Amino acid sequence: ADDELISLKFHAMEKRNIQGLKEQVKIWFLEKPYSKYHYKFFQEFIDSDLFSESERFLVSFRDKVYERDYQAAFEMLQVIEDDFEKDGLLYPQLTEQLASDMGKVFLYGSNDSLKSADRLTQLAEFYAGSPLEFYWWFYAGRMYDKVKNYNSKVTGSYRKAVECTDNLQKKDNARWYLLRAGLKDSVLKTIEDVKNNLTDFADPSYYDDFFDLLAPLLLNQGYYEELGNLY
Repeated sequence: ADDELISLKFHAMEKRNIQGLKEQVKIWFLEKPYSKYHYKFFQEFIDSDLFSESERFLVSFRDKVYERDYQAAFEMLQVIEDDFEKDGLLYPQLTEQLASDMGKVFLYGSNDSLKSADRLTQLAEFYAGSPLEFYWWFYAGRMYDKVKNYNSKVTGSYRKAVECTDNLQKKDNARWYLLRAGLKDSVLKTIEDVKNNLTDFADPSYYDDFFDLLAPLLLNQGYYEELGNLY
């Protein structure tokens, strides 16, 4: 449903004190992509009893991500991380949307790429078999890509991201990064990866800019036959 309509519905339910609103608000804020209507609604009801203390903190975290205030969000992430360590487990409220936001915060807010990449790898292993595993492997790859001489970790993380999800769009996203990273190691091996996975591309047009990059590389390195075979 449209977020604007949902916001209007929630305002009407709140005025009439209709039961069940709190659970619907929780799902909307923690399980759905964050929009300006989430942002406005939260600013209006931030101090209301629609949110528990932990929910209010997590939504405030999402607010900072929405504002792209990644430094502030990273500081909040440390509080979440402290709770992870203290409780020996992760927040039960953790959702795919929160995992995606956390990955972005590691990527854009961390000053220690290697430490953050290793932490994301730990999370991926902890969440093996769950829908959240994809996000941790994907952002681990993004973080390792910021560290020199870690390309095997980069490609390994992206490959695991591709393998751990059944979502075709997510597979295309991670595979695009995997192929780009593979070019740093071996153009010929990347070509083999393309050939072996071509039928798995859910949306071939998603890879257009990758092939725009690949073609001149093949020409510059004299791989004329491979270029002809691929195209």
